[in-house]
Amino acid sequence: MKVLGICIVVTLVFSGINCVKNKKVKCYRCTDCPNPFDKTQITELANCNFCRTVYTYRDEDNYRIAKDCVASCVPQDRRGGKAGLVTECCDEDYCNASPKHFSISFLLITSFTIFIIYANKFIY
Repeated sequence: MKVLGICIVVTLVFSGINCVKNKKVKCYRCTDCPNPFDKTQITELANCNFCRTVYTYRDEDNYRIAKDCVASCVPQDRRGGKAGLVTECCDEDYCNASPKHFSISFLLITSFTIFIIYANKFIY
């Protein structure tokens, strides 16, 4: 149980570091983005807190893509069945260029958390 508590504290600390960062990033902006992505056809913005990509699904194979520069961003998947919205967030220069981009810090935190939880099962 002690290991799980440490894991939670470490995760919260790393998450907090990402929330209070002052680093500004560059992002792409388009409302009906080309798929496959073509950066020559869209706007580039600087001084962003986060880059966001929103997929609006009409069904599984029919969707629109919008990319933007935003002050705050919450990743979410709000598809009810095959239709709905998926929002992806990232915080590195031009990270919203390709789909399904995750920041390195998010992957490290997630991997560490899974490792601790899994290791905790063998310790106790």
